Amino acid sequence: MSDIVVHTIPIAEVKEKNQQLRMQLDEIRARRKTLKQLGDRQSQLISLLETERNKTYMDQDRALHELQSELALSMSNERLLNLFMQWNALNDCFHISQCGAFGTINGLRLGLESAPIEQPVDSVIALTSSSVAPERRRYFGMTSPPMQASISPSSASPPIRVPWTEINAALGQVALLLTTLEKFPQSGIQYHHQLLPQGSTTKIGIRRNGSATATLYNLFHDDSFQWFGRRNFNLAIESLCECVMEAAETVQRRDAAMELPYALERVKGELQIGRLPVAIAFGQSGTEWTRAMKYLLTDIKHILTFRLFLSSNSNTC
Repeated sequence: MSDIVVHTIPIAEVKEKNQQLRMQLDEIRARRKTLKQLGDRQSQLISLLETERNKTYMDQDRALHELQSELALSMSNERLLNLFMQWNALNDCFHISQCGAFGTINGLRLGLESAPIEQPVDSVIALTSSSVAPERRRYFGMTSPPMQASISPSSASPPIRVPWTEINAALGQVALLLTTLEKFPQSGIQYHHQLLPQGSTTKIGIRRNGSATATLYNLFHDDSFQWFGRRNFNLAIESLCECVMEAAETVQRRDAAMELPYALERVKGELQIGRLPVAIAFGQSGTEWTRAMKYLLTDIKHILTFRLFLSSNSNTC
């Protein structure tokens, strides 16, 4: 047998070596613990960052939705603003239109009479055979005289006549419209005569030869006998037409393109519109005065349209 050589290591050296290994192990454990803490911290930071990112995305989406909503609301408000700018209280308060041969303002006919409307024989027979009376025409709480339910098919239809109560109320509306135009902000319209709108009992103060004092005339009439009643009414109508001429001249100074459809002018001392006298002369047909008043309302509507157009342009500038 060969001899086995046993190397002996001192115990002190073994203990020292063991101590070094233990120190390395503790150091590795400490590093592992630090790395674990760093890993946990990193995981927390990543989770926090993801939460913040998701919150940021949600806030961004919410902001985009609010922006889109505000843009849609702004566009809607802009459309409404453009629509509202096209509205005007004068058009709603003073609606000028026509009803057959009559010009109307707020549903009130301005005119004396017109030619009868031809009706088919069948409708006339049906009207005479009906026991139900036709409905009365209403305007501003007033009721016109009832229509006659008995019409003979063989007889000629009578002309359509307008009661003076309706004519006077229509003239009151015209005077109120002209007064409103005069008081409109920055209108520049100023009448030589003084309008006193009082419904169907409207008056007009006429100033003669540049006088500062005005003489009041009734801008209403009826068929009752009055001393100089027809003459005074004609003076009031002519003065009312002069106010329309002054309003037209004021608008023409701002827009030379404005021209009245029916010219108001004096011919041999008589005021005419569309070559028809505005005064009611003795023996004159009521249909002529009806046409003259329809022309007058047409001119007033033309002035009103141009005045509103100029005011809307001045507001947008």
